[in-house]
Amino acid sequence: MKDRSSRPHHSPRVTQAEVIEKILWLRKHYHFGPTKIAMYLARYHDMTISTSVVWRILKRLGMNRLQVDVKFIEPLGQTDRRKKYYQFTAIDDCTRLRVLRAYPRCDQKTAIQFIDHVLAKLPFAVERVQSDNGSEFGASFHWHLLDKGIDHVKIKPRTPG
Repeated sequence: MKDRSSRPHHSPRVTQAEVIEKILWLRKHYHFGPTKIAMYLARYHDMTISTSVVWRILKRLGMNRLQVDVKFIEPLGQTDRRKKYYQFTAIDDCTRLRVLRAYPRCDQKTAIQFIDHVLAKLPFAVERVQSDNGSEFGASFHWHLLDKGIDHVKIKPRTPG
């Protein structure tokens, strides 16, 4: 007796590679969420696919992360050049929901405050956070996420997320 694969010979409900390629292309080039991708495929390619299937495909391929970044901002009409603000931004990869907040400091304590604010605002659980390699996303931030059961992934240096 020889072991054989238990995989079915025919899977009529499997998503075709052509559809998966279109989903990935729309995600990478237009940053569409699952709903927009499903509507776009139905309207322009006559492909009917549910939003949940699109989401599962994006999740399986690791494209469902919450991305966090920080930018320096200078308030309009400010006369005191010494006062700086930092805009922390979190964007959910699937829904494209954004949470923004400005802080006078850019450190790990502030990043932890911001991520707690984001987690309280989003209407769903976060599984993974992607950030750049800034010092504000260092060890304390990393361990804070792990304590909450959230995976923390840093992008490769000098590559846009």
